[in-house]
Amino acid sequence: MGKISLVLPVYNEQVILKEVLTKYITDLENIRIKHKYQWEIIAVDDCSEDESRLILMEFARQYQNLRIVN
Repeated sequence: MGKISLVLPVYNEQVILKEVLTKYITDLENIRIKHKYQWEIIAVDDCSEDESRLILMEFARQYQNLRIVN
């Protein structure tokens, strides 16, 4: 079984972050189901000054495949 790793740079992206994460997770889940690939998202928060970190933490609680690097 293969694995897809998506590295997502994040800096002050609160306006679009939920939409982007939802889209990526949906697409990666479809790939997992259809092609049996595991997936992970590595979100690299570059010292965001908005609510980006909180949004990432909210998603990370729901999805074990999402890792946050600060």
